[in-house]
Amino acid sequence: MGRDLKSIRFIEPRAPGHHVYGRIKLPRLGIPIIGTILSQRGFDVRVYCQDIQEVDWADVYRADLVGISVTTSTAPAGYQIADRLRQRGIPVVMGGPHVTFLTEEALEHAEYCVRGEGEYTMVELVECLKRGEEPKHVAGLSYVWNGEIKHNPPRELVQDLDSLPFPNLSLIHGARHIRITPVLTSRGCPFDCIFCSVTEMFGRKLRKRSIESVIEELKGHRHKQIFFYDDNFTADRERVKILCEELIRLGLTAGWTAQARVDVAKDEELLKLMRRSNCFMLYIGLESVNPDTLEAFNKRQRVEEIEECIRKLHKYNIMVHGMFITGADQDSP
Repeated sequence: MGRDLKSIRFIEPRAPGHHVYGRIKLPRLGIPIIGTILSQRGFDVRVYCQDIQEVDWADVYRADLVGISVTTSTAPAGYQIADRLRQRGIPVVMGGPHVTFLTEEALEHAEYCVRGEGEYTMVELVECLKRGEEPKHVAGLSYVWNGEIKHNPPRELVQDLDSLPFPNLSLIHGARHIRITPVLTSRGCPFDCIFCSVTEMFGRKLRKRSIESVIEELKGHRHKQIFFYDDNFTADRERVKILCEELIRLGLTAGWTAQARVDVAKDEELLKLMRRSNCFMLYIGLESVNPDTLEAFNKRQRVEEIEECIRKLHKYNIMVHGMFITGADQDSP
C-alpha cells in the first residue's frame, strides 16, 4: 500500500562548538536543491538550517517524511533528531558526506540513507514510497527492509548541472537572515589531496554549469554579497575569466568570495578581472607551512608558493582567509 506523502521537511543540524558556518549564516545547497525539485512536483516542503533559525518542531512532527543532511561534526545531533522522529513514527532519510562514508552507522538511526549526490536518488525514493514499493531500483540508496540492510548500486554523478533547478532559498525557515547568497557553479576537483572528501563525493572531473546558467541565477539575487560554493572555484581559470567579464559587463558586481588554491596567483590577468568584478576575499587551501606535511598531503604546492600567493592577492586588495589542516603525522607540537 502506498504512503500518503504530502509534507516533507529537511533539517541541517547545528554543529557543536564554534565553526565558520555558525558565524556566517550559510546553508549548504544539497537539501535546498532537493527541496526545490520536490516543491516543483507539488510537495509541501520546508528546510530548516539550525545555524540560521531554530527548528519549528511542531511543524516537523506533522511531516510525512523528514530528510536530515549531516557532516561528521553534525552527525551526532542529526542522529539524536532522527531517533526522536522515529519514536514518533516519522520515517527518516539521512544524507550528506558523513552518511555517504559511514552508511551502516547512519542506518542505525534512519530507514533510508542517500549516498553521494542526492537530487535524483531522493526524488525516486519519494516516488517509491508514494507507491508503497520497495526502493530496490533506486541507485545511490541504502535502506532497511524487513530488518535487512540493503545497499543499491551507486548512482552516476550528475553530468549536466544545468539540468538542476536554482535552489529556492525561500524554502529555508528564516531565509531573511541569510545575508550572503550561496551559489554553486561546479562540482568536483581535479586534484587529489589525501585529507579531502571532495573527490570521493564529487569526483576528480570538474563538472561545470554554463556561464549563462550562472548569470541567470545571479540576476535573481539582490544580496550584497555572493559566496561561490565551488570546492575549487578557479580550477578552470579561463572559465572564471569569462564569468568575471560577464559580471563586469552586466553590472552584477556584488562583493564576492570563493574557495581556491594558491596557484590562482600565477595568473595576474585573472586576479585583475576578479578584483574588477569585486572579489574581495579568497578562502585559500594553505593546509600547512610544513613542507613534509604538504608532500604527505599530496597538495602539490610549496611554502614559497603560499607566500607568493598571499603577496599577490594583497597586491590586488584581495583578502586571504587561510584554511589549514591540523594533526598531520609529520607535524610536531
